Amino acid sequence: MMSMPRGLLICKQKERRSRRTAPTFLTRYARLLRIKAVLSAVFTHALQKGVLDGTNPVRVVSVLEKPVKFKGHAYSLSAIEGMLISTEGVARVVIAVAALTGLRFSELRG
Repeated sequence: MMSMPRGLLICKQKERRSRRTAPTFLTRYARLLRIKAVLSAVFTHALQKGVLDGTNPVRVVSVLEKPVKFKGHAYSLSAIEGMLISTEGVARVVIAVAALTGLRFSELRG
């Protein structure tokens, strides 16, 4: 029986291990829901053991709704050319930079 080269064996072991231990991707919203669930379980346990009196404080907390994705639109090249032709000075430079670089509005403002 032929043995596998040591370097290849180590790479395969690392790949197998990384697949097994790699964390699953969670969105920010899903992560907040999980954190809330864990906190609620901790407070419920504390209430059952008598460490805490009253009600579970996590139940009155709400996680913000999922943010709505921005659905902007892109100007056509002819529309950009029309804006550049009709303006001059600093406004023309701002329009050119905004249209041709793909910067966000906050990045344009500085």
